[in-house]
Amino acid sequence: MRRLSHEISTSRRCARFDAYIENPVKDAIRAVLKNKAKLFKLIEKFAEKKIRTELEKRFSKYIEPVLRDLLDEYSAFGWSDVQNKLYKSLKKSGLSDSSAKAMPHWTTIAIKAIY
Repeated sequence: MRRLSHEISTSRRCARFDAYIENPVKDAIRAVLKNKAKLFKLIEKFAEKKIRTELEKRFSKYIEPVLRDLLDEYSAFGWSDVQNKLYKSLKKSGLSDSSAKAMPHWTTIAIKAIY
């Protein structure tokens, strides 16, 4: 019985910890979806105008749907998950491997800066 109560309390702590990790990432994604212009300005500031232009062209079709899907996920996820999912989506769009890696990298940095 003692072991069972330990397992239950451990699982409750893990669930609370997962929620703690998940909320800031989701909150940052929500903030970006409400203020895309700020995201684009930060990407231009951190990277360059070329990356901003490429990102703006692909945002509504390849990036925004991924971010919205992440908001619907129940499980906890971190920034590397966001970056990996954006990479996969952008790679499907026909971008070169280096561009498909650069855009999620700068997007993730800009999202963190916004929040």
